[in-house]
Amino acid sequence: MSQIITVASGKGGVGKTWFAISLAGMLSTLGKKTLLFDGDLGLANVDIQLGLIPKTDLSHYLRREKKLNEIILHLPKLGIDVIPGGSGQRTLANIDRVTLKSLLQDLSALRKNYDYIIIDSAAGVQKSIISLSNLADHTVMVTTSEPTAMTDAYAFVKLKVRSVKKENQNIYLLTNMVETYQEGEKTYRKFHKVCHSFLKVSIMHLGSIRKDMRVKDSIQHQSSILYRYPNSNAVDDLQQIVTKITKQCYELAY
Repeated sequence: MSQIITVASGKGGVGKTWFAISLAGMLSTLGKKTLLFDGDLGLANVDIQLGLIPKTDLSHYLRREKKLNEIILHLPKLGIDVIPGGSGQRTLANIDRVTLKSLLQDLSALRKNYDYIIIDSAAGVQKSIISLSNLADHTVMVTTSEPTAMTDAYAFVKLKVRSVKKENQNIYLLTNMVETYQEGEKTYRKFHKVCHSFLKVSIMHLGSIRKDMRVKDSIQHQSSILYRYPNSNAVDDLQQIVTKITKQCYELAY
């Protein structure tokens, strides 16, 4: 059964797009047909991090010049498909309700073609961004241990929980750029305690990714860490995380 996973964060700079790209690429190595949807129209971070110069992107779809499946770009090296977001375009926050509804329907219709659809959500808590997140079966909140990152991640979860009234939201916390796994676990416990106390929602800990300078190097060279530094600590941590989330997806789907 096809699964949609939204990768979100309350603020930028926590490694959300890098994780979304890495998650999609690693799912591909497991033989899963994967689509990465760049939900950030204004910045198009997926394009930048992978060194892409697409001829068409999501802005062409929003102007009704292309259908959604017509702007899909295949990346042979990573083994994934990408829907580019476009740079310098109007953001999702400015999309009217009718267009947003069409986008959600057309993106959902692509489920039949893929095992996984990964949505790299724009940073922020605008209603349209939350609506895109609600399309997903699972939401991964990426944060660091910094108080501002945790506060903004909580704001996102708060709006998401209030927008969809259901008991199991399937929200996971990923703690990124930690010095130690203990730091990640401590960050998770703080976050879960606040969410459980004030929002009455349980947050699952997806795991932690240790700080690794090879991540920065890969981004600077517009290359995926999966094939630039396949033996790095970050890739080791990613493998554990992907194993965990695919198990959760399988158990909840069946």
